[in-house]
Amino acid sequence: MIDILVERRRAFESVSHYKLKFMLAGLDRAGVPWRLIDDPEQATGGEAAFLHVDLTDVPEAFLSAARRYDRCVNGEAATIRRTLYSAARLQPGDSHAGPVIVKTVLNSHGAPELRYRNRKSALTRAGYVAKRLLLPGYKSRACPEYRVLPSIDAVPDRVWKNERLIVERFLPGTTALPVIKQRFDFFFDVEINTRTTYRSLLCDPATMMHIEIAPDVPEEIRRLRKKLNLDFGAIDYFIADGQPIAIDANKTVATTESWRRRVPFVARHIEDVTDRLVAFATKG
Repeated sequence: MIDILVERRRAFESVSHYKLKFMLAGLDRAGVPWRLIDDPEQATGGEAAFLHVDLTDVPEAFLSAARRYDRCVNGEAATIRRTLYSAARLQPGDSHAGPVIVKTVLNSHGAPELRYRNRKSALTRAGYVAKRLLLPGYKSRACPEYRVLPSIDAVPDRVWKNERLIVERFLPGTTALPVIKQRFDFFFDVEINTRTTYRSLLCDPATMMHIEIAPDVPEEIRRLRKKLNLDFGAIDYFIADGQPIAIDANKTVATTESWRRRVPFVARHIEDVTDRLVAFATKG
């Protein structure tokens, strides 16, 4: 038996592209029992758990629950805030020639946090629905989209003053397409490092043009994985001026079904991480 700790059961069940969903199907095929738990108080402990909370900062209640198990995937991965690792961050007055990108400090535009806060009670849920209905643009203001701007001078003052936002160099260095991004995916000792070409500035998976296995993972990216205490996850990075620079760290990784069908080494990686989860759940 392995317990899967999630921030909200219904939310996890509704997302089809979590990599973990494919891995759990493998547990079913192997006859390994598992259960979803979204109330930390119900996580009474045991041999194995997987902390899969889709929030940038994991609530202490979940971290405490993870410590009740003999072993827990990502049990020490408390936060993946961009301010912890951004090496491309810009500040007002910095000298930078080239485009910039405005992002949220929290992953996924801060949308998981917004949903989590507003599902705590019937009152907060009702307030959330009312705001979305009565306040035009409420969701877009609460969870702003990432924006690529032509220069640091084009960044509005309100962005610099907003603690929820971060400004970084746009590491491709140009807004000309295509964009080539690298990604390190891992689950304990099972790893894959890829280089993907996109026909969109923000690397929308649907715009993938080409994907290939990349050379060895840069040591800087491995150090970041260790710093964030990630057993399972992915780190996106660019090679800029010969240096690897991380732009995103994720502990609730998504995978693309179309890629799994089209790209043999992606399908093989899913099989490998599934086998590793079976081993973790049964033998550690």
